[in-house]
Amino acid sequence: ETGKEMTLAQRIKETKEGLRRIPHKGLTYGTWRYLSSALPADEMDTIAAEPEISFNYMGQVDQDLQNSGITLSSYNAGETEDALSRLPYTLDLNAMISEGTLRLTIAYSRKQYRKETLERVASLLQSALQEVIAHCAAQEQPELTPSDVSFKGLTTGELEQIAEQAARIGELENVYALTPMQKGMLFYNLMDSQSGAYFEQASFDLRG
Repeated sequence: ETGKEMTLAQRIKETKEGLRRIPHKGLTYGTWRYLSSALPADEMDTIAAEPEISFNYMGQVDQDLQNSGITLSSYNAGETEDALSRLPYTLDLNAMISEGTLRLTIAYSRKQYRKETLERVASLLQSALQEVIAHCAAQEQPELTPSDVSFKGLTTGELEQIAEQAARIGELENVYALTPMQKGMLFYNLMDSQSGAYFEQASFDLRG
C-alpha cells in the first residue's frame, strides 16, 4: 500500500513502527556519520549524503522544566543566525511544546520558495495535525502495533487480525511466542485433532 491508499489510522501506525525501527532512536547516527572511516565507500557515500530537509523535534519543554529550577526567559532571544547567511537545508523545521502548545517554525530560502508556497505548506501541516489529534482523541483505548508486543515478526495486519479474534474474550494486551511444549501440543492437534497426545485425565474421590 502507498501512503495515499492508507487510512489515517494505518498511516499513524506505520509512522510509529518506522520510528521504532530506527536503531537506538537514532542516537548512534552521529557515530556512523562522523566517526566511521572503516565503512565501504558505497556505504560512506550513502551516509554522507546531505539531506535537503531538516526536522528537529525538541520535545515537551514544559516537562523538562518541571522541578528543574530553570524557567524560560520572558525576553525575546532575537535571531540566532544571520538572515543573509547560507541555509544548510532547503527547508528547516523546528518543533517544540511550550506552555501546552505545539510551536512549529519553518526556515526556508526565498531563492527557492515563495512565501505563499510555505504559508500553504504550513496550513496543510496544521490541518493534518488537527486530523491526527481528532482521530487519536476519539479512540476509547490505545491500539497496539507490532513493536508493542513481545512476539516479534508480526505485521500490522496480522496483529489487527489477532486483536479481532480476541475481541470476544477481551482487550488484547500482549502476544507471546509458544513455549516448546505448547508448540508440541499445537503440532499434534493440527496433525490429528482427535489425538490423545499431551492429554491426560484423572479422577479422584475425596473424603473428609
